[in-house]
Amino acid sequence: MKIAVVKAGGSVLASPSDYLKLAKSLKQLAGKGYSIVLVVSAMKGFTDWLLKAGEQAASGNPDPILLDDLLSMGERLSARLMSLALKSVGLEVIVLDPLDDAWPIITDQTHGKAKPLLDDIREKVDSKFKELLVEGRVVIVPGFIGLSKESRRVTTLGRNSSDITAALLASCLGADILVYLKDTGGLLRLPPELRRNEVVGVISARALKILARHGVRVIHPEALDYLKPPLKVVLSSVEGLPELKGTEVLLSNTPSPTVSKGLNLLTFVGARNIEHLLALLISEFQREKGRVVDILTREGSLSLLIKGSIPVPLIESCIKKGLADAAHIEEGVALIRAPAELLDPKRVCDLRRRSGVYEVILLEDEIRLVVARDKVDEILENCL
Repeated sequence: MKIAVVKAGGSVLASPSDYLKLAKSLKQLAGKGYSIVLVVSAMKGFTDWLLKAGEQAASGNPDPILLDDLLSMGERLSARLMSLALKSVGLEVIVLDPLDDAWPIITDQTHGKAKPLLDDIREKVDSKFKELLVEGRVVIVPGFIGLSKESRRVTTLGRNSSDITAALLASCLGADILVYLKDTGGLLRLPPELRRNEVVGVISARALKILARHGVRVIHPEALDYLKPPLKVVLSSVEGLPELKGTEVLLSNTPSPTVSKGLNLLTFVGARNIEHLLALLISEFQREKGRVVDILTREGSLSLLIKGSIPVPLIESCIKKGLADAAHIEEGVALIRAPAELLDPKRVCDLRRRSGVYEVILLEDEIRLVVARDKVDEILENCL
């Protein structure tokens, strides 16, 4: 039996007629031999209305437990509208609620931003949820909602977290396909307000997380943390769902570091106007046909990793103009970039003390190391 997890958010469920349109597409997908788990969000704008109503009713200070229960009604109502639409096109349907015995999303009791308990979710999926899956049947799970393991009260995972619900279920079920339905039909190559737009065919999960951090609302970045190959992930549209048309998200099996060698490290200290200094350097390096590989800034200092020669007159000019107090060139360095999950946090301090390690930059999902060229193999073998 093939398993497809499909997530439908408010952008594709803006009116009651949208439920029927989705039901017809799901019937085509079911006709290809899939057992379908459908994760639904509230109808567009409904959760905002519930939140506003709850705050007004409680004079701006609603009880978080009662508020979670109230906010869950948007997804629970949406699930029932979806069941009516699916029944009307001849599909067998099961709608789950948080207090049902097979409810799979178990969390801690942090209301408003509950944390999923992965081991408990896996146990519930294996013991109760999987038996609901039958070829041609749709199991509807309201997204965004959890059930506290300790208090057995309804929780919510945070706004826009139905993506996480779908990812958890796809992971624990060992699903074949996870589809996120978007009104754009996938990830747009350009901002949606620009004309003649097109959908990106393939994108890595890593690149998608970067876009999410910069405000591109395609998928909740935390959802990607639960997804691993061989699961196929697609950003599609309601119309493109049966053929899985849209943007495929490539999941990395074994993230690995990348190394750029043959670089020179140019560092200015005592910089008084980093923006001015950087603009001048970039302009000059472009004129010299050099290539700036990376830029590192700290308070009062600026470092550039350069591929190619560094013109000494340029450095002298920056110092004479008073843009910095001093400059230094370290030749023959390498830049190591590694996903953060490869880093043992206990070794960070050790890395900073190592001879031949010039910079250690910790980002949200990446570590960057600027090291002497002859230290690359040692760092990769012992520290990552």
